[in-house]
Amino acid sequence: MATKQPHEMAPRGIYCDLTYPVSYNKAGQIDGFLTYPYDVTEQMYAQREREDQRLRLQRLFLEAPATICILSGPDLLLTYLGCRTGAAGL
Repeated sequence: MATKQPHEMAPRGIYCDLTYPVSYNKAGQIDGFLTYPYDVTEQMYAQREREDQRLRLQRLFLEAPATICILSGPDLLLTYLGCRTGAAGL
């Protein structure tokens, strides 16, 4: 039975970044502040989806019945090596 992560069970919400610029009077003293909310809901859900995809891919690599490696760049540098114990040929 598959279990869901807590963030998968939560209802969709709204995410905001808030900034609080300070307001000064003529004497240079702080006399208040403003609040500017920025809706970052879509960015948060996109970030969550990327993380879920990364975790699924990582799980796939860890559970693969073979050795997997990732070579990156023009020099083909080894950036990932996943060895499954008991894999065929090992």
